Amino acid sequence: MDGYDFEVPTEFVASRVSETFDELGDATEVRLVRLGLGVKQLQLLCDKLRQHGTKLEKLQLGSNKLGDSGLERLSRQAFPACGELVDLHLGDNRVGKHGLSSFAREGMRCCPNLRRLSLQGNDIDDDAVEVLSEEGLPSCSKLQVVCLHGNKKIGTRGVRALAKAATAHCPDIVTIQIDKLSAKLGMGLDVDRRDADNLAKTRSSTDPRRFAKDHQGHRRAAAHRAARAVHGRPGGGAVAGLEQRAAHQRRDPPQLRQLGRRRDRALR
Repeated sequence: MDGYDFEVPTEFVASRVSETFDELGDATEVRLVRLGLGVKQLQLLCDKLRQHGTKLEKLQLGSNKLGDSGLERLSRQAFPACGELVDLHLGDNRVGKHGLSSFAREGMRCCPNLRRLSLQGNDIDDDAVEVLSEEGLPSCSKLQVVCLHGNKKIGTRGVRALAKAATAHCPDIVTIQIDKLSAKLGMGLDVDRRDADNLAKTRSSTDPRRFAKDHQGHRRAAAHRAARAVHGRPGGGAVAGLEQRAAHQRRDPPQLRQLGRRRDRALR
């Protein structure tokens, strides 16, 4: 996803932002997602966060249109009042290098209690990840999960920088998600010992196209073995035909299970 592209009336967005904060009460979570929230409503959002941010623990702003300028303004004007944030979602907001760099330098310093940071589906590259690693992570030593999947410009350099910084500054880190890479840190994987190069290798080995090809090959091999297993038995020809259909046509798991049941009935 590249953000939320449906055009939502400005008046509706402003009304939704105001109502959400006015009805907050004792709640500690604000959810403003898929609203098309952008530059026009930023001042209102900043004002509301300065007013109520001290008690917020979870802030969801995913799938909006904040962009670099929006995240920069939030980092300077709103996040200084949100020191108790534990969970922050900024995914699918068209954020790039400049926005993330400003957030790492200014916003993260104001949120030392962050445990989960979601930045998936943006336009973040290796340079931005290096700034996040060098200037952002040292300010958030309690981080446990960092989500960056869907940022296709992140490569080996960014993975190495992030893994190194997380190991050095975030002792409680559990998961770093980058595309199909899900690096389990602190759960049996010692990045200092095995080095971040292994994380980069893991990323290439879990390329979705390669995974799909391998998965298709496994399905064909399984169908072929099943066809050979019934060779010579009563109804074997019919069973083999079913297995060939499963092998040469793309089937989802429920359909494969249905073919398996039909095969079992043919063997009876």
